[in-house]
Amino acid sequence: AAEQASEKANALKDVTAKKAEEAEGAAEKEKKASSEKASEIAGDVKESVKRGEEKAEENLSWAKEKAKEGYQAAKEKAGEKYESAKDAIKSSLRPNVEEEEEERYEDEL
Repeated sequence: AAEQASEKANALKDVTAKKAEEAEGAAEKEKKASSEKASEIAGDVKESVKRGEEKAEENLSWAKEKAKEGYQAAKEKAGEKYESAKDAIKSSLRPNVEEEEEERYEDEL
């Protein structure tokens, strides 16, 4: 009976050791899978950040171009207004100048 109990104990010990090895193997597989998934997620995040940076650069370039266009349009508009004001001043002065010249001409006669 002692021999049978010893055999059962050894068999139980072997089964327990085998189950422990299987559990350790499963834990290693799970650890590896988790590590791979974490690496994949990190890669996705890195790619997402890169795309975000590229989009920000595109938006900045677009904004700079629009600001440049707006500045140029404002500059042209200001130039037009300046020329218009200059013409208005000249035309408002011209009749007075012409009247003065007529008066001088008449005085000389």
